Amino acid sequence: MRHLLALAVALLAPAMLPAQTAERTPAAVLPAIKHGTRLRIEAGNALMTGRLDSLSADQLRILGADGRSSIPIRTITTLWVREGRSAKGALIGGVIGAVVFTGLLHYIISAFCDSSEGCAGDHRRAWGYGISLGGAGGALIGAGVGALVGGWEQKAP
Repeated sequence: MRHLLALAVALLAPAMLPAQTAERTPAAVLPAIKHGTRLRIEAGNALMTGRLDSLSADQLRILGADGRSSIPIRTITTLWVREGRSAKGALIGGVIGAVVFTGLLHYIISAFCDSSEGCAGDHRRAWGYGISLGGAGGALIGAGVGALVGGWEQKAP
């Protein structure tokens, strides 16, 4: 059980660390955003949502519900990007899948063990299969769910 707890901590620790960025101004962040990405922009007192259409040195053009809007980059106070949560879903799903499937295999081995020497070797094998297969299956399912559940990620400031 201690090994499983150590594995969970090792897998979840990088996800808990804050992202380090050198500069989080809109002018520094915007060039890295791909064309067609969904954006939410706060400029002055207005909040606009749309897809990135084009970007120049001083203007951002988004395609929203109202049509195309040009926004001077210097007026942008906050910038959010719509992102899927595949990586986070895969991490959470992998840990849950490994724990559940390992527990299930451990229970099955314990319930059906009829050897007079015990089933210690079978338990170790069950842990190996449970962690690897359960973790992989859970990660795939979690990545799929995470891709469906998107969220707004604040990029600047």
